[in-house]
Amino acid sequence: MNNLTQSMTTLTTKYAGFWLRMAAYLLDYVIVFAISFVLAFIVFFAIGISKPGIADESILMIDALVNLLLSVGTWLYFAIMESSSIQGTLGKKIVGIKVTDLHGNPISFWRATGRNFSKLFSALIFLVGFMMAGFTEKKQALHDMIAGCLVVKRNL
Repeated sequence: MNNLTQSMTTLTTKYAGFWLRMAAYLLDYVIVFAISFVLAFIVFFAIGISKPGIADESILMIDALVNLLLSVGTWLYFAIMESSSIQGTLGKKIVGIKVTDLHGNPISFWRATGRNFSKLFSALIFLVGFMMAGFTEKKQALHDMIAGCLVVKRNL
């Protein structure tokens, strides 16, 4: 892409700001929480947690298993959805935004994975990494910058 085309693309791109992204995240949180709750319920009762006399160690092991499944499931939800043809999670689709690379192209599963795990850095610095989306030129959060991604409004 030459400089003129890239400049024109930048001028017409509408970046998704902090509040729109926050709304998408809250919707995704509700979706992931609901699925997680059902999954945890199934795992706890399928293993037999309701039986009297189950050892505390068994409960801790089951809890660790559920947390592992939830962590892997959350990672896969974000990585698969953001690297799919939808280019975003269900929450992002509902609010009308999508994830792209710096040139507006869909991202790969591995870039989506990197973006997802980079959110740890955004969170570890007192959530400032997330708030950066409200102040940077292209409305990028820290994890977007690390992964080389943009979150933009969908063309209607």
